Amino acid sequence: ARAAILSNTSSILKNQIMPSVVNVMSWLVYMVIVPIFTFLMLANKHDLQRRMRTYILPNNQVIIHEFWPKINSQIEGYIRGKLLHVFIITIVNTGAFLALGLNYSFLLGFGVGLSVVIPYVGAAIITVPILLVSAFQFGFGATFAWVIAIYIIIQLLDSNVLTPMLF
Repeated sequence: ARAAILSNTSSILKNQIMPSVVNVMSWLVYMVIVPIFTFLMLANKHDLQRRMRTYILPNNQVIIHEFWPKINSQIEGYIRGKLLHVFIITIVNTGAFLALGLNYSFLLGFGVGLSVVIPYVGAAIITVPILLVSAFQFGFGATFAWVIAIYIIIQLLDSNVLTPMLF
């Protein structure tokens, strides 16, 4: 009996508890290390750029000095545009979901806003929770059809009007 208890206990420790502990520790490390490294890289941006130009790309200094500001401004513009895109889509979808009386409107609208960061895949992934929430809340009736129709219209306007306008 004692051997069976020890065997079961060690099996539970090995197969269930230890992987969970490792996952929790990994997440804690990522939650602490990644923001710290990001902050340090942003704080030392100019020093890191200088070192990269000096040590990594020493043969093309003239080209680097000429094109780096242009590349930097293009990246900044892209990030600003993407943040504006996320904000607009979040507001529009949240408003539409609120107007239709959909539960979790803010969360779903924010999810749709974040989904524009990953083209095509993001929209496909966030469609599943919208379908599930609206189906459980409204059933498969007219309101469900309105939620899906308005969501599809917003997605079409986003991909054919807003995205080309922003970028």
